[in-house]
Parts: sequence; C-alpha cells; structure tokens
Amino acid sequence: MCIASIYIAMLLTNWVSIDFSTGFIKSSIFGFWVRVGIAWFSFLVYGWTMVAPRVCPSRDFYIE
Repeated sequence: MCIASIYIAMLLTNWVSIDFSTGFIKSSIFGFWVRVGIAWFSFLVYGWTMVAPRVCPSRDFYIE
C-alpha cells in the first residue's frame, strides 16, 4: 500500500526539477529508478502468484 501511494504521488507530481537558469523542466533520475523498481516489484509479485500454487500444493489459494 505504501509503494502504491508513493507511485501515485510520483505520477501526480512527475517528480521533476526546474532549471531556473533556462526555465526548462527536466525529469528526475530518482523518479526513473522508482518507476523501474516498482515495475520489477510488480513483476515479482505477479510471478509469485503464478508459481505459489505449484510450490506450496498443500495450501489453499482459492478465494470463495
């Protein structure tokens, strides 16, 4: 939930910095790495949801 909140805040603000000498808005490298980290985290969680029923066969993963 915390990661989702950080991601939504980043999307809303775009975590940019303004170069006051030129007036251009440039993206932050930190924001880029947050997006990369969240993408990998999402991939791992999705992968685990696909693999977990086969790795732990005695556990009931079905929602009624």
